[in-house]
Amino acid sequence: MFVKRKRLQKIKLRKAVKQELFQLYTRVGIHILLYIFVIFGALFVLNFIRLKLFEQGFFKVEVVKVKGLKYLKKEDVLAKIDILEYKDIFQVNKRSFQSRLSEFVEIKDIKLAKYYPNKIVIRIKEREPIFMTEVQGERFYIDEQGILLKYSQKLPLIFVPDELTGSLDHYRLVLELQKLFKKHFSDFFERIKEIAIDQNLLITLTLKNDKMLELITYDDYISFINTQDLIEVLELKIKFMEIVEEDLTMRKRSFTKISLKYFFAIDDLVVVA
Repeated sequence: MFVKRKRLQKIKLRKAVKQELFQLYTRVGIHILLYIFVIFGALFVLNFIRLKLFEQGFFKVEVVKVKGLKYLKKEDVLAKIDILEYKDIFQVNKRSFQSRLSEFVEIKDIKLAKYYPNKIVIRIKEREPIFMTEVQGERFYIDEQGILLKYSQKLPLIFVPDELTGSLDHYRLVLELQKLFKKHFSDFFERIKEIAIDQNLLITLTLKNDKMLELITYDDYISFINTQDLIEVLELKIKFMEIVEEDLTMRKRSFTKISLKYFFAIDDLVVVA
């Protein structure tokens, strides 16, 4: 009798547990279905709003700003991008811009920023021409990676004779000299028309007024281990040349060339009238 009663209690307990589990699963299922319904409903509403916004042109690109241009024209860049081909701001991407602007060799890098709902900003980094050279009467502008640039820039012509032994090293030296002038003597740099090294390894500057300045020999140039010492010597030469130039102008005398190649003191100056 006692065993029967115990067995009935176990059966009732199992039924109660099953019933509780069934109710629990039912409640969880109802909640899951409710959540799914809410999520899909929200997505439906959002998609409906999105379609309405697209229909009204809310995400159509209205403002395009191009920043960083120094040489290229904004109109040329925008014409090549042709923003009207993009239906909305979501279709605009950096890869498509790079593809469209690839014909502009002057462009080194592109960065794209989107400002929702309808504004984009294109930041362009252009290649900087570091020197100009002349081949068979035609002038070329070249950047530090050797890329030939189409636009012109006010840079001195660099001349190194083809027959000069080690001409590539001499090119590098003249480029270094040009960078020094551009960085430390920007006002004087604007006056330079040509930087040349001749077969005697003499570096000469020709100014835009066609006056010539025999600046320094190749051997003296490479003898400077400390760049600051070289800058101080160049500053001394430039200042002295400007003093001489001003003095001769005041006395109404002209000159064609000033030789400062061995000028490290006042007594070394040679002026050719």
